Amino acid sequence: MNRISPTSLLLAAMLASALPTALIAAPICGDHLLEAGETCESCAADCTPAACKATTKPLRVEVEWQPSTGQEASSLTLVVAYRTDRVALPGSGATPQARLADAPANAIVLLNDLDHGVKVVLTKSGPLAPGRVFTLDFDRCAKAPVATAADFSCRVEGCATAAGDVQGCTCRVVVP
Repeated sequence: MNRISPTSLLLAAMLASALPTALIAAPICGDHLLEAGETCESCAADCTPAACKATTKPLRVEVEWQPSTGQEASSLTLVVAYRTDRVALPGSGATPQARLADAPANAIVLLNDLDHGVKVVLTKSGPLAPGRVFTLDFDRCAKAPVATAADFSCRVEGCATAAGDVQGCTCRVVVP
C-alpha cells in the first residue's frame, strides 16, 4: 500500500487552493473592455468606444444571473460591458431597448447605454428565475475577430427583494 506523507498532502492542498486564483486573468486597462476591478476613472481607455462599422448580422448574447444559495431576488441592476472594438450598440442618445429580448414576463426593464456597456434594471412583483434573464443583440464590428464570451463582462450593481438587499448575486454573458 502506498502512503502519502502529511507534507505531500499539505503541499497538494496549497497548490489546489491557489490554482483557481492563478488561472484568473487580471483586468488589462486599455483592452476596450471594462472589467471587474476597473472603473472609468481608473481606466478611461476602456470607457472610450473604439470605432466600429456595423455589419448587417447582429450577435445575440444571453445574460444569466444567479442569486446566492437559498436566496431570491425580484430586482436586479446589471452592467454588461463589451469590447468596443468587436461589438457595439447604437451610440449615446439612441435607445438600445429594441436590442433587448427575452426578458421575464411582467418585468419592468430599463436600459441605459453607456457607450462601453449597458446598464439594465429589471424589477418584477415576484422572484426572478435564476438563469437567463434576457438577451441582447449587438452590432458586429466589420473586420473585427468574432466576439466570444471573453469579450464581455457582467457586474451586479444591485440585487434585492422587497425586504431589502440580497448579497452574493452574480451574472455572466454567454455567447451561444
